[in-house]
Amino acid sequence: MQAAALEGSFVLAAQRLGISQASVTRAIASLERRLGIPLFDRSSAQVRMTDAGVAFLAHARRVTEALDQAGAAALAGLPQARGVVKVAAPMGLAAIALAPVLTAFAMAHPGVSVRCSFHESPRESPDPGADVVLAMTSDRTPSASGAVIGKVWRTTAAAVRYLEKHGTPKSLKDLAAHRLIDIRGKGTGSHWSAMETVRFVPAPRVWTDSDEATLHACAAGLGLARVWSYELMRSDLEEILPRYRETARTMMLHTRQTESWHPARLFSELAIEILRNQSHLTSASASP
Repeated sequence: MQAAALEGSFVLAAQRLGISQASVTRAIASLERRLGIPLFDRSSAQVRMTDAGVAFLAHARRVTEALDQAGAAALAGLPQARGVVKVAAPMGLAAIALAPVLTAFAMAHPGVSVRCSFHESPRESPDPGADVVLAMTSDRTPSASGAVIGKVWRTTAAAVRYLEKHGTPKSLKDLAAHRLIDIRGKGTGSHWSAMETVRFVPAPRVWTDSDEATLHACAAGLGLARVWSYELMRSDLEEILPRYRETARTMMLHTRQTESWHPARLFSELAIEILRNQSHLTSASASP
């Protein structure tokens, strides 16, 4: 978005970023759909930002500056840190949420090794030996031993190309004409159960054996799936029927009790600073 604003052109923005124009267009269109407002005025030859787009860009730049400041703050404290930090988190958050944390921490503390253990679903039990755990809770009063990061929830999504071909369902009854993707096995139960009513009983026609496989099948255009809210950061996915989101859950960062010098403390402080500025984990006002 910042590149398009600077260049005044999606084509030039794509060249600046080294990606295709279609990727830039899809990413911005996906962001506009999630926000419910147009960020760019496309009526003229030159792409111009709307007033809402200007306001949103200013906020995005503040977030970027906060990430830069977090990295600088980490560099200023204990560059001589040594040791190993064991981190556990849901696999779906690995690339989306933890990647910038791992990058910033590696730059700030090159003497510390980080060992990551990713479990497939946020509902699974993380590695009990981890020093830092990113986990989800449904408790109304989150544990005081962890730091609240934000809210996550399950919702319905489909690939943009699937919706372009099959149309976007507007109500539960419309789902009968669509392919539904679900998980079979592991005793997890149907992800569609939250949408089941007397008049609507979901009948999935595509089954996978894991959360990750379900997400990939959905992104590949095989049908509609119930995904976690943070997975909507993918530009190729679009949320549908948002009124049927599941009850929001609290995402927390827990740090094992360690000595004050332990690098796990440094990792947690940096992670909290960065994660709380990520929109897909902090959009509590948009949650159920």
